[in-house]
Amino acid sequence: MKKLFLILLAALTIISCNKKPDPVSSLSTQDVSFGIEEINSNAGLKASPADGWNCATINPDHAWITITAPDGTKSDYYPQLFTLDGKLYTQSIKLPVLADDGKYTVNSFLLYKESDGQAGYSTSDTIVYGTPMANSEFAVYVDKPVTFQFGVTAFSKAEISVQVLCFNPAVYQSFGFEWYSVQRIAVRLFKFFGDLCLNADPYSPSDYVYSLYDQPQLPLGVQVDVPILVKMRVYKNGVEVPYSPFTNATLATNYGVGAPLIVYYPDNLDIPNEVFTFELYILVKNAGGSFSYQLYNTFNCIDDGPLMDGETPVPNMFDDVLLYYALGTCDNSPTDLIFNWKPQLTDVTVQAADLVNGPLVVNGLPNDQVFYKNANWFFYNDETDEIDNTLGSFVVGPDTPPLGAGSAQITVSGTERRNLATFQFAGTPLTTITTLKFSTYNPTSGNGGSASSSGFLFFNVDFNGSDTWQNRLIFVPSAAEVAQNTWQEWDALQNGDALWSWSGLTANGGSNTQWPDGSTDTYRTWSDILTAFPNARIALANGLLGIRVGSPNPDGFTENIDAFKFGIGLSFITFDFEPTP
Repeated sequence: MKKLFLILLAALTIISCNKKPDPVSSLSTQDVSFGIEEINSNAGLKASPADGWNCATINPDHAWITITAPDGTKSDYYPQLFTLDGKLYTQSIKLPVLADDGKYTVNSFLLYKESDGQAGYSTSDTIVYGTPMANSEFAVYVDKPVTFQFGVTAFSKAEISVQVLCFNPAVYQSFGFEWYSVQRIAVRLFKFFGDLCLNADPYSPSDYVYSLYDQPQLPLGVQVDVPILVKMRVYKNGVEVPYSPFTNATLATNYGVGAPLIVYYPDNLDIPNEVFTFELYILVKNAGGSFSYQLYNTFNCIDDGPLMDGETPVPNMFDDVLLYYALGTCDNSPTDLIFNWKPQLTDVTVQAADLVNGPLVVNGLPNDQVFYKNANWFFYNDETDEIDNTLGSFVVGPDTPPLGAGSAQITVSGTERRNLATFQFAGTPLTTITTLKFSTYNPTSGNGGSASSSGFLFFNVDFNGSDTWQNRLIFVPSAAEVAQNTWQEWDALQNGDALWSWSGLTANGGSNTQWPDGSTDTYRTWSDILTAFPNARIALANGLLGIRVGSPNPDGFTENIDAFKFGIGLSFITFDFEPTP
């Protein structure tokens, strides 16, 4: 860059010998080169052509840059690329100097290989690198996705760093009287497919019924050989990468049936020897009957190198990308690696405080989702304020519950008020709660009154930290959205837009005409409540939280409940309500 700067100074000196230049007009015609990190023609995604990827096997020779001026005029530029002192640059682009508050908008930045010899980009040319849009899936891999703004001022030259992704649907980016340094990032991948072996050595299929393994994606139910459900945490030089942890334990991934887990990681092509770590957590049964993710192995690789198991490359990986593995020994199952079963973990009692400071830790292992079957939940009589586990039951079904094979069921008559409840989240500050969801099923058979009734969520609230009785906050699913004979998940936060009420109001049977802050609104958004009561929490001494079935719902009302989710920050736990196997 110093050499280029001296060339520019020499050019200005020659001009000044003939005529005293006008500062603005001279600057507006000055050539400026845009610096780009040298392209590595051998870089590419770690995948086979069958996957549809074709990354960086071609050296680009042009840039396609789109810029919008302050007056709204959009222009495309197609400067050639050249190398100077081992670094890639664009040929210079000229933009008018702007007033101090003027800004150009960068809409596109692409690098492509020209194939037809015609000026500008055409469909026969090949785009090799591009910067993703801010709302695209891969935007997280770059520091500054498009669009962004910059200024062009007299006698001022700045470097703007631009990162591009290898073989990504490229989007537009711009520049001005400045030069760009481009970092190239290849989004690489590995694939993992595993078998859970339940051939009575030491566990049988019956040990894994009523769990996430017991899904309709397996028509015959849990067999001796089922797809392993995992979470894969991926780190780049010790920092967790975007979208980690990756998991196949979702409906979207078909719970691992028929497809491997694909794990992406961003490799900066201009930084050598980046170390990637892959922690494999497998969903297994704990000693007390709950399920959690236990760390089974740690892999690593350097840049686009092979997947390593310790100091040894993983053998026989298909196309160097796909790893077949098994937990236990399955009959006639070809595998690259076989893991032995580890001792079962001990069930733990989960309190909200366990979630406050980062990922939930179970027996020293981080878990962002732990499935606890019925743990610390009970049936509660809201008329007598007593725990009474005869008031409900854990049953199989109905239909296909969100998790496992069963759910909690409560049936009421008359003005009965029954809850599925817990005290384990007592004292949690409301401002820290980031996940609060539950699923319900309202069967037609046996239900009286309105078909739009649903079980609703509540908790005893402490608005000011005094921990005196201050009634309850209540979230009721919208009657317009309630459907019978189907499972529905309810989000009690909705990014802060969920509507809540307070049982202390006269409209809800309380004795107050207004909220403690003076509001007379019957319903308030979650965000409004947090703003009005920044110190509010779930009550500490009597921190009951539950899902109510019964009054004011109609006579003869039945509700099934499953998949209660509670989270703080990036951590959350899920409760899967199941009958005892």
